Amino acid sequence: MNIIEGFYIKLRTGDIFTVKGTYNLNRFVIAYPKYVKSIYGDRISKNGTRYLKLSSFSKQLAYLKTAYRCYINFDYYLGFEIPRIPINEIEFIYNPIEKTRSILKKNHQTEVVKEFINLLYKCFEVEKVGISGSYLIDLQTESSDIDIVIYNASRESYEKFCSLVKDVLYKDRKYLEIVYRERVQELPIPFDKYVLLEKRRYLEGMYKNTRFFLRLVNTELDNYNKFIRRRFGVGVYKIEIIDNEYAIYTPCIYKVKVLDIISGKKLPITELFSYRGRFCEIGYPGDKFIVKGVIEKVIDLKSSNSWFRISLDYPNSYMIFKM
Repeated sequence: MNIIEGFYIKLRTGDIFTVKGTYNLNRFVIAYPKYVKSIYGDRISKNGTRYLKLSSFSKQLAYLKTAYRCYINFDYYLGFEIPRIPINEIEFIYNPIEKTRSILKKNHQTEVVKEFINLLYKCFEVEKVGISGSYLIDLQTESSDIDIVIYNASRESYEKFCSLVKDVLYKDRKYLEIVYRERVQELPIPFDKYVLLEKRRYLEGMYKNTRFFLRLVNTELDNYNKFIRRRFGVGVYKIEIIDNEYAIYTPCIYKVKVLDIISGKKLPITELFSYRGRFCEIGYPGDKFIVKGVIEKVIDLKSSNSWFRISLDYPNSYMIFKM
């Protein structure tokens, strides 16, 4: 399998990066620093190395620009700067699927993690289920989330999961308040409206007092060198969801029509797009939202067809439900 979303890599420097996107760049990997060597770190590896977690994207980007500026380059296909990590600088690749199998074989692993993985095996193909995040790299704590990636899952598998876990998974007020506080800076929405959207979602929540997050990574929805993306500035629009067939996946896609332009250019926007899990599952056909994001023109290199979309992968992007 290619080194894609859900994988982690350790560089020769010892820093551990999280891989982003579903792109196969041959000699490079798109990745951001997540756990960096530091005498102040509270995560200790098996060999005694202390790591500091860079929890926010802004911290990751700041560290990247300071310690790895040479890897940041403009990408012709994506249309903006990305960190391209050379394959020959990678010391170790952390594979989510291999790690999942390893966890199930060990007796000392947290039982709730094993239970959750076995629950997923009832819905999804075993060879597609992987564990990511701190459990993947053995830097978890007692309060760590269970981060799961499932590659190229069918919608039928997702619906089976929703049906199976609806009485097992939960989102109590404490959980909702914690998540809301984490996101309120980017999400200008009252708590009660946030709760309405969050309760639509099955891919994130609590299982036996442990927080979990699933990403259904679809490698067919965003082919790296088949499209060119170009930015057209930031915009705020009132939109209506037309189709949400691919809204459960990473990347998440909604087909939309623009009802009103609050700010930004008048363009024939037909799509919302994001790799951020918080936007999955929240919109249904007929729903109306105020959305803020970066406008992109996407050009299909084979057919020369093009379309405009709103990308929600940038800081301060949001979807606000209009009742």
